[in-house]
Amino acid sequence: IGINGSSPSSNLIYTASIKENAQHFESLTATLGKNAYMDIQKATITLTRKPSSGEWSCEVDGRLASGWKLKFVPTGCTNIT
Repeated sequence: IGINGSSPSSNLIYTASIKENAQHFESLTATLGKNAYMDIQKATITLTRKPSSGEWSCEVDGRLASGWKLKFVPTGCTNIT
């Protein structure tokens, strides 16, 4: 997703946050920033992992992106409307 090692920086991601639940990793959410293609700026991508199964899921929210189109949703991800 464009984040570099122990000193996170990215030219695509404006913010990234990690959510924990009962001291277990739950999800990572990234908001695309000003260096991303202008139609997807401010969209968020959330990767969530179920601790019991190790299964990953992906949700994309493009409601704040000015030119959002369904074609921008990566294969395997769910579009939030």
